[in-house]
Amino acid sequence: LDASNGRRAINESSGLIENINDYAQLASKRAVVNQGNTANLYKSFEDHFYFSFNNNNNNAGVKMKTVLSVFVLLLVACAFALPEQVPVLERVEGDLTLIPTPFGWRPKQCVHRNVGNDVTIRRAVDADGVERVVEVVDKDGNIQSLPILPECVAWDQKMQIERAARRNNGTVNQLGDGWLDNAGYYPPGLVGNFDGDYVVPRSPGTEANQILFWFIGTENFKGGSGVTILQPVLQWNNGIRGWSFASWNCCPGGQTHEATPFTGFGSGATIYGGIDQSGSNWQVLSAWNNQRSTLNVPDAGRDFDWIDATLETYGVQNCGEFASGNMQFYNLRLKLSNGAGNTPSWKTTGPTECNGHITVQNPTSIVISHN
Repeated sequence: LDASNGRRAINESSGLIENINDYAQLASKRAVVNQGNTANLYKSFEDHFYFSFNNNNNNAGVKMKTVLSVFVLLLVACAFALPEQVPVLERVEGDLTLIPTPFGWRPKQCVHRNVGNDVTIRRAVDADGVERVVEVVDKDGNIQSLPILPECVAWDQKMQIERAARRNNGTVNQLGDGWLDNAGYYPPGLVGNFDGDYVVPRSPGTEANQILFWFIGTENFKGGSGVTILQPVLQWNNGIRGWSFASWNCCPGGQTHEATPFTGFGSGATIYGGIDQSGSNWQVLSAWNNQRSTLNVPDAGRDFDWIDATLETYGVQNCGEFASGNMQFYNLRLKLSNGAGNTPSWKTTGPTECNGHITVQNPTSIVISHN
């Protein structure tokens, strides 16, 4: 670095530096957690860089000290602004540790969280023509290969049999056990697009270890190999404290994938979920303002023939752990794969715990409420 050029550039922006420094100092005051360690980290950076640069040029060193002060303070402030992590529920069945997903309990090694944004999930065939991996491909073409594990395939087959039995028998889930309130519809043709808006409900009055999922989704009950689901999912306490929103897909190769979730919204916000077919590919989009969580999934010969709007719960032990009041899906739109619009005739579950019920206000608006 040319010292004179450095001094001139810093002097020209000194007013901006002072304003940023004021903001950073204010932000740092909010980072009250672990203040002692933060101060030590700041002092270590400050002393090291000030000493090394000041040996070359005293004036530039003073200004560089200010720049580095801003940099370190902003890093500290950003660190404390990250979403707070919370433990995810687990239960053991046999030799498997299971965790909740928006498509039931799944073996932990079969669930891939936060795989990235705008990624494609696809099954891959090796030289012998055998599907051995599921690939996660980012928008730059980088590939992460996830092996298809026999325990994941076996668990998925078990779950599909159990779900089919419950669906055929009309069984209503009990408190804290998977899908709870649900509206479903078989359209007269294959699904091409299903989307709508969600109104985020009031936060639960009691925060424990419960996990709550609300979503619209589409599945291939009647066509293709293995039932899969595409879901933009509103989440409460699913590894992130409070509200988050993410796109999910289960279960290619018995695996479940979640795109990178985002946060920043709260009760009363309107968020958007969309599931859209383009050729032989599907996109699952979860969006709010300028934030996006996106998965791209090839149809792999599956015919998506059912849609739903659902509340799914895990670990709920009492009524206070439900969100209070209404959660609304509205502006629901269904388009068939031939491009024709269609008006759903929803079939709903009956009343559930804690005064829970699902109400079809009209074909484009569904309300789920508890308490």
